[in-house]
Amino acid sequence: MRETEKTASTAKYSRRGDTGTLKLEGVVGIFDAAQMRILLKKALKDERARCIQIDLTGVTRLDIAAWQIMTALGRDVTASGRGFSVIEAKPHVVQAPAGHGAE
Repeated sequence: MRETEKTASTAKYSRRGDTGTLKLEGVVGIFDAAQMRILLKKALKDERARCIQIDLTGVTRLDIAAWQIMTALGRDVTASGRGFSVIEAKPHVVQAPAGHGAE
């Protein structure tokens, strides 16, 4: 395991105006699923957020479990009539899940 992969991940939710942002950093994986679900529920319940975005600028690796959780959030946010986007994803972070069957 490379030194950068040992770094713990962090996640937080905040809202500015009508945009809610879930900011993820570090190596995000299956061990972060419980924390991610809590924050995603918070984002979904935030009625003042007309748009929810996931900020991946600080993510060094994202496993398929985390990708699936984010995909589910996108589906739920869109179904609620709000906007959804993923911002600043590094190419290697986005391409890895796609290579394992994620779309």
